[in-house]
Amino acid sequence: MTTIRSEGWQVAPSFTPHGPTDNLTLLFDENGLTQLGGDPTAAWQSPWPVLGSLTLVRFARGLALFATVDGVRYCWRRNATTDFDALRTVVRAAGGSVERRRRVTAPLVTALAVTVVAASGALAWWGASANNELAQVKAVNLTAADLGPKWATVSNAFLVYFVPPAGQVFTSTTTTTTPSM
Repeated sequence: MTTIRSEGWQVAPSFTPHGPTDNLTLLFDENGLTQLGGDPTAAWQSPWPVLGSLTLVRFARGLALFATVDGVRYCWRRNATTDFDALRTVVRAAGGSVERRRRVTAPLVTALAVTVVAASGALAWWGASANNELAQVKAVNLTAADLGPKWATVSNAFLVYFVPPAGQVFTSTTTTTTPSM
């Protein structure tokens, strides 16, 4: 196995309290993974058998390396994919797995476009149906001309006892009297 030097990594969490977390250099060799960082430069070496659940993930614009050391899950990230092929070989040789994450931007944009088109169609249908419904209601309303000559209005309808004529306010009292004995 050849030694690979890869620069520009960030790690979370830090290996030591208040230790360096960005601008790190990772060295991969037959012994394990070595992290270099800080001022002055400090090195943390982890042998391959100590690194559990080793996983290299390639994203559209970067890499991530995950490993568990002494029960702590570490994540190294980098905004470049230049060393992916070499790192893939090293991680697989160490017993780890390699994943490629597909872009989710294109499916999200497609779903958004379909939603916008469907919503605009629904709004157009709703607006057209509201106008159509209004026209249907106007066509159903009857006027005095629609009733014919046998129909007449009566001023002494029974409703005048329940509902006062327009513009007149009707008040009633709710007091009751008890019969005297």
